[in-house]
Amino acid sequence: MNDAKRTAIGILIFLIPLAVAIIWKLTADSTLFYSPEALIDPETRLRSYHKQWVKAGGADHSYSKNRRHFRNFESGHTEIRMIQIPVPDQTDIYLILRAQNYLSYTKTSPPWESRKTLFQFGQWKKWFNPPPYPVAAPPLETTAPGTINKKYVISLFDSNGKLMDETEPRPFNGNNLTELTNARDFFDDLNGDGWIERVSGNNCGTGGLKGTVKKCSVTRVGIPTRVLFEVAFSITYGSGDKYDWTNRCADSNGDGLYEIQLGPDKTPFVPEVTFFWNERDQTYRSQQGQSGVHFRVIEDWEDIEEILKTGSFTEPP
Repeated sequence: MNDAKRTAIGILIFLIPLAVAIIWKLTADSTLFYSPEALIDPETRLRSYHKQWVKAGGADHSYSKNRRHFRNFESGHTEIRMIQIPVPDQTDIYLILRAQNYLSYTKTSPPWESRKTLFQFGQWKKWFNPPPYPVAAPPLETTAPGTINKKYVISLFDSNGKLMDETEPRPFNGNNLTELTNARDFFDDLNGDGWIERVSGNNCGTGGLKGTVKKCSVTRVGIPTRVLFEVAFSITYGSGDKYDWTNRCADSNGDGLYEIQLGPDKTPFVPEVTFFWNERDQTYRSQQGQSGVHFRVIEDWEDIEEILKTGSFTEPP
């Protein structure tokens, strides 16, 4: 074999995997993945989500930059649900719930990113034929999911299938994880107005102040999302303390409207404070007023800071 043939073969060995990589890249970035249909289709849902997540900057953070590659992103997921959310007098939007297993994320890099692996057949084989990662993708859900009994990452998509997570204002004020340690998240039309609302809880603290406060929020699911009601309860000082109160969402009187209930975290749960939807005020009110020994309706973050500073839910005179 003469030198010319050796050179030609060498060039082909270099160009063939490079061409495959370019074709793969162009195919993976196809606009076919940027549509509601791609999200709805269980076969393409996770990849479509990933494309938009990367485009929106989700992979720009130091802790997630390796997940820019779909193989790595896929390996850390167990389920991705999609729920169609009605919006009165407008086109429906979509809610995505992703279940992750952070411990299973792989850190494989494409072979073309390194000279060392570019000509290693085993690396190409591993990249194009990775081990299976079964990710459940149920059919599109068209009813509100009700109580959420699993840890999910929540994302919101507009009617055109565009991811809204990185837009301002952030959906749900950035509270994009479902709660399992205390009360469960709940999605339904709580007040009969045709909108879907989310009932969520999270622990609130602030720099320089000890302790945390449990907060329950009722948020209308739309673009943008809108907080309808928030109440704080159960101050906790010290990591070993247990939250002694919790919240529930229930239609206790059977009128088709849900109440927000607060009470001791015991079984059976017996509410001590119940908030009912007030149509005139477009928020929730209780017969016990805006505050008590264990709770306080809040308007902004300053209320949380005041509760932690004073150790009391009673509003100042």
